[in-house]
Order: sequence, then C-alpha cells, then structure tokens
Amino acid sequence: MGCSMSKPLSTIESVGEASGESRSGSVDPPPEAATAIVTRRSIYERSVAEAMTHKWIVSEKANRDLGPTAIRDWIGTHWNTFLRWRWLEHLEGRYFWIELDPNDFGLLNRELRDEPLFAPVFEMIKQGYENLDVILWALECGQPMDQIHRILEVIDVNKRRIECRLEALLSGQEPQC
Repeated sequence: MGCSMSKPLSTIESVGEASGESRSGSVDPPPEAATAIVTRRSIYERSVAEAMTHKWIVSEKANRDLGPTAIRDWIGTHWNTFLRWRWLEHLEGRYFWIELDPNDFGLLNRELRDEPLFAPVFEMIKQGYENLDVILWALECGQPMDQIHRILEVIDVNKRRIECRLEALLSGQEPQC
C-alpha cells in the first residue's frame, strides 16, 4: 500500500442515491443539531429505493423481471457499501439517519475536528479501508499510533453495522421499513 492511501476505483463501489424524502420519526438528532435544519432520513426506505432501482436496471438488461434474484444481488453487492456511506454521512452531520445512534450525528466534528491525522484516516475509511488497513498504513508511514488509535476508537467502524431488512422484497411483498 505504501504511504499513499489511494485504493483502485474498481474496488470502491459507489452507490447512487435515489431521491430521498425527509422523514419524521420518533428519533431526534442531538440538541446541538437544533440550530441547523436537519433532514431525517431512513436507511431502510432509501435501501428499498436503491434495491428496486437495481432490480429494474438488471431486469431491463436481461429483458425479463429478475425479481428476488436482483434484490439478493443488490444486497450482496451493494448493502455494505450503501450502509457505510449512510453511516459516514451521519457521523459528518450531513444527514440524520433515523436507524443510527442519534448521539453519533455530527460526532466527527465534535470529537476529531482538531486531530491532525483525521483527514487522511477518514479518507481511508471512506474508500472502504478497515481498521487493520489504517493501522498498517500508519505503521508503515511512521504515524503516531496514539492518534491513530484515538481516531479509530471514535469512528469505531465495527460497532456501526446494521442488518439489511429487505426480506419482504425477496418474497414479492410490499416492504415494511
């Protein structure tokens, strides 16, 4: 990997966003977000839209309805990347995703704003690197490990994984988010 952080674009799947509606829910952003207009969104509603768009595109290419097979393909191919991007938006304070911890909304700005290594580490996380990748990069480049560990502990990639709940789409039912 060297001391650069670039990962080939072919390994970084970006998931296009379907047009999302704001959603009012019972979960509210933390009080410090009250001064800004915060759009509440649902990861599950957005994932249904993304999966259905994927199903339509691959079905069109195949000249037939691929149904649950296309949904399973989207889940297997795109769910983890889709979730990671929503989670990063939440941590940055760009969008409040109701399924994620409300206390994590804007966490990066509150906790890591002044960390000198935050920008390169966060860029690696955005590119799909995991904690071990970041640690190996830091060791190879002689970065101060106490700062790297603090950043990784705040971001805590492994804590923020949620289950994909698109089973209804697989059985042909209307999804319930």
